[in-house]
Amino acid sequence: PDHALDAYDVVLAPALYQLTRPQSENLRAFVQRGGALVLSYFSGVVDDREHIWLGGYPALLQDVLGLVVEEWQPLLPGETNSIRLAAAPEAAEIACTRFCELLHLRGASAVATYTRQFFAGRPAITRNIFGRGEACYVATQPDRAYLRKFIDGLLRPRGIVAPVQTGAGVETSVRIADAAEFLFVINHEPTPARVDFTPWPGEDVLTGERCAGPVDLPPFGVRIVRRPR
Repeated sequence: PDHALDAYDVVLAPALYQLTRPQSENLRAFVQRGGALVLSYFSGVVDDREHIWLGGYPALLQDVLGLVVEEWQPLLPGETNSIRLAAAPEAAEIACTRFCELLHLRGASAVATYTRQFFAGRPAITRNIFGRGEACYVATQPDRAYLRKFIDGLLRPRGIVAPVQTGAGVETSVRIADAAEFLFVINHEPTPARVDFTPWPGEDVLTGERCAGPVDLPPFGVRIVRRPR
């Protein structure tokens, strides 16, 4: 949060418990100029000396998020709540764990609301337009499948997509040199994974093989695919 954010379109800042005033101004400016910020529960609680920020949380970013957190409740292991999407109230409930926060909206809109306990009907995930950007707040821990869809909904409209389609547990990253680009693909799973190199054809620098379509990556397998820049 201390670094320049000019080069980014989306910033994910989960559980940013300790937040300084300069850091909050950095995030505020990022959203104002058009960025998308995602904060999660238990954020903006203390400063860099562990002194509590007063007036509700996340104290220094309430205007950016368009809400105030009144109180929070950590959930015990095995304890769950659930949320329902505002855009699809007839859809199945989505399980959530770890944390539930009691929010009051101050301009933000509810993306999802809680369905159980005294949280029922209260916002659980929010979105607020601030300046030219948007700030989202996730006040609980939704299941992984929904989180993937939620984050993908922020990334894909901004043209941020994985360079190739892969199975779960496969890491991809791109490194760019003067004359070539290199795609690193690492299977972190003990089972084979299908990787489609169709959008990224090139030569595997480890084996010399041509990668231009679907390939089964072996357990813990690695490919480094080179193509001209």
